[in-house]
Amino acid sequence: MTGLALGLTVLFYSAATLALGAAAYKFVAAPTRRDPILLSACTTLAGIGLAAALLAPPSQLLIHRIEPIPNLARLLANATAMGAALGVHGLLTYSVRATFTPAQRRTRLQLRALVLVLAVAAMTVLLATAGTRFEPQFHRTYATNIRIAAYQLLYVGYLGWALADLVRLLPSYAHRSPRGYLRTGLRILALGAAITLLYLLWRGTIITATALTQNPDLAEHETLVSALLATPGVALMLAGITLPTWGPLLTAPWQRWRAHHAYHQLEPLWNDLHDALPEIELHTHDLTADKLDFRLYRRLIEIRDAHLALRPHIHPEAPKWATTAADAAGLHGENRSATIEAALLAAALEAKTAGRTFPFNPETAPPQVPREKEPAWLMRVARAYSQSAVVAGIGSKVRATLKATERDNLRTD
Repeated sequence: MTGLALGLTVLFYSAATLALGAAAYKFVAAPTRRDPILLSACTTLAGIGLAAALLAPPSQLLIHRIEPIPNLARLLANATAMGAALGVHGLLTYSVRATFTPAQRRTRLQLRALVLVLAVAAMTVLLATAGTRFEPQFHRTYATNIRIAAYQLLYVGYLGWALADLVRLLPSYAHRSPRGYLRTGLRILALGAAITLLYLLWRGTIITATALTQNPDLAEHETLVSALLATPGVALMLAGITLPTWGPLLTAPWQRWRAHHAYHQLEPLWNDLHDALPEIELHTHDLTADKLDFRLYRRLIEIRDAHLALRPHIHPEAPKWATTAADAAGLHGENRSATIEAALLAAALEAKTAGRTFPFNPETAPPQVPREKEPAWLMRVARAYSQSAVVAGIGSKVRATLKATERDNLRTD
């Protein structure tokens, strides 16, 4: 086996393993296996994986020994790649085109499936009547064969149809998708589709020009562009469509470390809140209760519940004192806001210990934080609560004010 053949073997079999493994994992791990988006994604991945496996040089040599017509492995690989393109149409139909009725979706997919069947049938006839023999260098050997040119244009055209839809519709859908692996994966998929579409346009041009001019030297240009565009384009598409599957698995250790760090960062604040309000602790018999991410989520809820329960104990002047002290300390942005919230909690705990309540004050409401940013925000509040001189000063000031008020009341009595 030559160095080129060995490289292609490793490349194709690696892509096949990744794609087929991702398809199997998605299908097995899915809560419901009748979801059309899931089935379309699995069809796309399985088609890419089978096509890559069939195009590997060892697979072609193996099938060559039993094939009834020459280059059957190539036909099967191209047909499964077109099946992957049909899966792309399904993904777009059931996700991006969400306004379509079920009947419209079925009609669109049936039309594309019919075109696929007709195209593969025509390709089969063209290949069987083209007078070819098994050739590893298929494109270069038969570059001037009119039937093979028609065969390849059908193949390139069907793939280009699906990729053109991806390039046209996917960027706006990715922008509307939630942040995370899905959005990132969709953007990578769109980029890969654009690069691969450029390659297909170039390849279609070279196929047509070679067939019309009967100049086989033009086919050499297709090989170079294939290396520059097709390989990275397909790699990006495969990475994008599988990112929501392997991304969480790859970053799971980092996510566990972050949850562990956040959980223990919140501990000093939570301990003081729990000592003052033991009732905030949520008790559950759920089997997931021992999981760190669940315990972190529960701790966040308990801190927020404590904040709400302590609002009647926040001294009316505490918001102004905390704001003035934070500004005097030169704090800005989120550090300033987190320090003020921590100072109000410290003030409320002092008043709760003294048994004092105050009229409702809207300035004591906690800031609205997006759910995905809640752990980071409360970690910032917890650090300020434990370390900030501003927070310690507000706690001392409230304590002294309450004692002074108590002495004045005793003198009055």
